[in-house]
Amino acid sequence: MTYGPLAVPGVRAGFVSRLVAFGIDLAVVNLVGAIVTDGLATAWTLFGLHAFLWGRRALILVDLGAVALVTFCMFPLAWSLTGASLGKALLGLRVVSHDGAHMTLARSLLRLAGYWVSALPLFAGFAASLVDARGRAWHDRLARTAVVYAETTADALPLTGSASRRSLSSSLRRRRSS
Repeated sequence: MTYGPLAVPGVRAGFVSRLVAFGIDLAVVNLVGAIVTDGLATAWTLFGLHAFLWGRRALILVDLGAVALVTFCMFPLAWSLTGASLGKALLGLRVVSHDGAHMTLARSLLRLAGYWVSALPLFAGFAASLVDARGRAWHDRLARTAVVYAETTADALPLTGSASRRSLSSSLRRRRSS
């Protein structure tokens, strides 16, 4: 199946900006994951559950579930609600679908699965954005997404209230022109 050109508004984000944003995201996921897993391990020890084989196995499963929940909240949920993960929002980037529309949760989950595809062959899928004419990595191509620079403060806001975004965007334009 062949698709036409992507109609994405805005300037495509560069490799370095995307890399730094991804580094911030990974640092946050690891920090929150470490806090959660250490807290759970401490609770397991306090209640003596670590002494049982089933207790150690249950702790591993609970830890994996907690890290999966943090990852879900940091990436697909954030992309579908606000258009950006924490790292992308800090750097003024946002993720949009191929037509510039708001990201759906299904497309966001597909993009997260694409992260694994991009990472497994020695991160070659991420490096592909250096040679792709549109600056897209493998996970962008798989989910038909693009990462762009947010043009104004209003563009970096959640896309849920279109009326409030329009009014904020128009007030920002009025301020700039005066």
